[in-house]
Amino acid sequence: MKGQMSKISKGEKKVFGPAKALVCGFAPAKLPQLSQFFQEFGLQTLGVGLKHKSELIKDIVNQENLDLTDTEKLPPAVILGGIKEKDLHLLLQKWPSLGLGQPLFAVYTPHSWEWTLAYLLKHLLEERAKFQG
Repeated sequence: MKGQMSKISKGEKKVFGPAKALVCGFAPAKLPQLSQFFQEFGLQTLGVGLKHKSELIKDIVNQENLDLTDTEKLPPAVILGGIKEKDLHLLLQKWPSLGLGQPLFAVYTPHSWEWTLAYLLKHLLEERAKFQG
C-alpha cells in the first residue's frame, strides 16, 4: 500500500491540495459548526455521504454540491488540504473545543489524491488501529 504517515513540520509551507476540509461521519446538523471552524483557517468545508465512497478524492473535492445522505454512517474523518503546516497544528490543538470527538485526521497527498474515499478511510482506520495497540 503506497502512502505512509509522516510528520508535518510547523512551517509556512502549505500541505498538498486545495484549501478544503473533506468531512464525513458527522450528523448533517453539525456541518454549520464545522464550516465555521474551518473558515477560521481559510478552508471550505465539504461534507460527504455514502454516495461518495467509490469516488476518487480528487473528484470529490472538485464538486460543488455534495449529497450528505447517510454521512453519519461513515467513520468520522477530516481530510485537509491547502493549509499552512503551522495552521494545521493550531487547528488540531483547537479541535477538542468543538466537542465532536476524535475523528480520523489526514491531509491530502499525491498518493491519496488518487484513492477512493472508501480506500482512504480503510487506510486511516488501519493506521489508527496500528498506533492504538
